[in-house]
Amino acid sequence: MTVDGKFILLPTRFHIEKQLCKMVAKLALENILQKIKNEGCPLIHQDTVFCKSIFHEFAVKMNLEMPTYNTIQPQGLLPVFISSLVFNGVMYTGEAGINKKEAEQLAARAVILLILGNFGSRTILSEIIKSKGKLYAALHGAKSPCSHMTSFITQTHITTLHFP
Repeated sequence: MTVDGKFILLPTRFHIEKQLCKMVAKLALENILQKIKNEGCPLIHQDTVFCKSIFHEFAVKMNLEMPTYNTIQPQGLLPVFISSLVFNGVMYTGEAGINKKEAEQLAARAVILLILGNFGSRTILSEIIKSKGKLYAALHGAKSPCSHMTSFITQTHITTLHFP
């Protein structure tokens, strides 16, 4: 069995050993998911320019209702904007932005980060992020900032373990 790029050979002669293999695989997968959630993708964490677009494409691919955004400008010393969005019946609020557009991107990023932590939908979202990462790289003349994350997800994705 290969986990996070390392080959682990475990004997599978007895029922207890099979159970042990399953437990090790489950723990490895949980560790990988946490690593992905913690590290994320620079395109999402450092530059929010594509977050709203990524989220919109995800909603379309999943055949879900489009999110609705509500942005406010609270009174205070600094002009900031805070955007909330309703998606799938749940309200999410992003961090404060310097303008309405950035606030909406930050709200979309908040939901994207939650989805990346969800095993079921993460693969589809990761592919969307990868495609936007390629566009970002083409626009900025650099390597895709998410190529390492999506290849990591693809290489370490464990679906079902079968034992003899």
